Amino acid sequence: TGALRFPDLQGIASRAAARKPGYGALDYLAESLYEPDVYVVEGFNPGMPAVDKPPVGLTDQEILAVIAYLQTLGGEPTVTMETKHAFNGGT
Repeated sequence: TGALRFPDLQGIASRAAARKPGYGALDYLAESLYEPDVYVVEGFNPGMPAVDKPPVGLTDQEILAVIAYLQTLGGEPTVTMETKHAFNGGT
């Protein structure tokens, strides 16, 4: 086994729900994708690009799909393609 390139994502949605007071899993995961250097897991380096900007350039809909996928890693997805959060025009 070598050094990990990324944190273990199994159960990320349940961990995300408890990471930041006043934030639910959806807001935490969204912020982690739109502003990835806000939360850097101990032992890992910052530097992941924001996924809504080049070179990645995902749309808000595609980011919701990523969040839904992350929610399936140990749980059931709760987002839909109409879900709003602080980073896509919601509150």
